[in-house]
Amino acid sequence: MSTNVGAERVSVISSQIEKKSKANEFISLTEAAAELTKAYQEFIEEFDSNALKTS
Repeated sequence: MSTNVGAERVSVISSQIEKKSKANEFISLTEAAAELTKAYQEFIEEFDSNALKTS
């Protein structure tokens, strides 16, 4: 996964969580938060990997 794709995935999931919260749709937020955490961790790993390549 590229860093841009990872960041986009984090952004999309965050947007979905925001929309669900505003619509008072709280049932699936636990899963969405877990998905966001995983996507963020993957993004950080990819970012760190790319940063080491350019150093």
